[in-house]
Amino acid sequence: MSTRQFGRFLITAGIGWLADFAVYAALTLNGIATPFWANVTSCLVGATCSWALSVRHVFDKQHQGGMSLLMIYWIYVLATIVFFSALIAALMPTLSALLGQFSHAAPLVAKVVVTVPSMLLNFLVMKKLTSYLRDVVRTASPSSQNKSL
Repeated sequence: MSTRQFGRFLITAGIGWLADFAVYAALTLNGIATPFWANVTSCLVGATCSWALSVRHVFDKQHQGGMSLLMIYWIYVLATIVFFSALIAALMPTLSALLGQFSHAAPLVAKVVVTVPSMLLNFLVMKKLTSYLRDVVRTASPSSQNKSL
């Protein structure tokens, strides 16, 4: 993992996180959804945005086979969303008590707390999936098939 690659990932993931956080804040602050369900919804938005940007701009991959890997990524994302959403829900009582009169901000604080471990995990998984994509495309290319003859 290069520092430059990780820096690019932080930028693209940051854009995805801003989309995620905006949806999450709108859903929780307006009382439309509980923090758990708001996180499920907003993470799907952010993860899809991050995937689209990162595959091309961080990992320099073409979109050949990208849709099937996006489906694999979404399965991974759904599993981590459930985990991190449950963590947010578990943090809510403690954060609400700590924040006192500002307890209405507890969902937003909880979201920020889980962001760093979530983002690091996403980088590692996305790096692995795009590396796999590179290997599949290389193996399937006509030039690699001619070399084996």
